[in-house]
Amino acid sequence: ISRASFDKNIKLLEIILKRLSNEASPLKIVFAGSGPEEEYLRGLSERYDNFHYLGAISEQQKKWLLSACEKFIFLPRMFSY
Repeated sequence: ISRASFDKNIKLLEIILKRLSNEASPLKIVFAGSGPEEEYLRGLSERYDNFHYLGAISEQQKKWLLSACEKFIFLPRMFSY
């Protein structure tokens, strides 16, 4: 759940997805959010069975998604705190 932009380090997702695919991992990654890298994320969703791009979601959907997931990946390029 993030803005789909370069500063959120979403390019690292492809490295993670490749590794998961090579290891035949049952893990699935779901990305929710909108921004300038949406086309890139849609492409990842088409190339990897273990990746799902939802686009923009509502606050209610966000709460459900967070409560339903086992892990939360945080990949920022820089920390501001």
